[in-house]
Amino acid sequence: MRLRMGTASAAVVALAFVLAGCGSNVAGPVISQDGEPAQVTRAIDGALALVYDDLSGTEQGTPAAASASRGAEVATAIHPLTFWRTIERERRTFDFAFADTDTAGRPTLALVTIHRHLRGTFNIVTGSQDDPAQAERLIRKPLDDWWTRKVLLRRVPSDDVSRGLWRVAAVSGVDIATAEGTTHIVSLRVRTSSRDTTITDPLALIRLRSALRFVPDDTVHLTVTTGRSDDIVILHLADRRFHFHDNGDNTYSVSWVAGGDLAWRHLGVDAMSHGTLFDDVERYDSNRWRIPFLIMESPDRDYYP
Repeated sequence: MRLRMGTASAAVVALAFVLAGCGSNVAGPVISQDGEPAQVTRAIDGALALVYDDLSGTEQGTPAAASASRGAEVATAIHPLTFWRTIERERRTFDFAFADTDTAGRPTLALVTIHRHLRGTFNIVTGSQDDPAQAERLIRKPLDDWWTRKVLLRRVPSDDVSRGLWRVAAVSGVDIATAEGTTHIVSLRVRTSSRDTTITDPLALIRLRSALRFVPDDTVHLTVTTGRSDDIVILHLADRRFHFHDNGDNTYSVSWVAGGDLAWRHLGVDAMSHGTLFDDVERYDSNRWRIPFLIMESPDRDYYP
């Protein structure tokens, strides 16, 4: 794990968020002191359910049959049966920017950008669904992805700690992009019976009270726009996978029913190039977003945990 002090430009983002209503008494970025990065890191690690999505590690197999974009219109070099990612190595780093000092000169606001370098393999089992006598084959493609998320923390008063405690005040979504990849998610539209939201920047900070909320058992309609009309797009939830329908115009759609779990969860959108899954020679190329959400009955919070 590597720690890096943030730059002034990163601090400007934090200060803009403060000016938008998360705080006052704004001062310029300050150099951390007395182990502030370590304290902030401990606070982040104490908010695992919110900060670290549970969808980006080694996966179980996902059936590939439903991923064939528009059937016979798209030529395929191989016939995948199932696929999954295996993460073999991970390196985590943090960029810190501190601001909004108190009367003692201590920062009370921290903007942290978390980077995870994920390496491993993208695995495809190929074969024939119509001819069980045809031998299956396992194809492994090198995986080299960069996972990025921003977290805003504020030092809040505590009866037990004289300096106060760092707590999460806002998070962004997660952007996971293949190194030198060309697959790109442009936007994600989320529609329910009570809201209609379009996300264009997964790294925009979201106050906890403003996070996506779904009514239990409500139908959630998702529409993803990518840069190509033949991408493969998958919806990742904690215990389920769904294939998006390819609309043929760079958009993909799917619907699912929200559950009733009150904990923080993430919905994941996984866009892959067609050749990632349907060609044994083309390299792995993916862009994934992870968006935090809550069920409506979950209590409102300004900070987490």
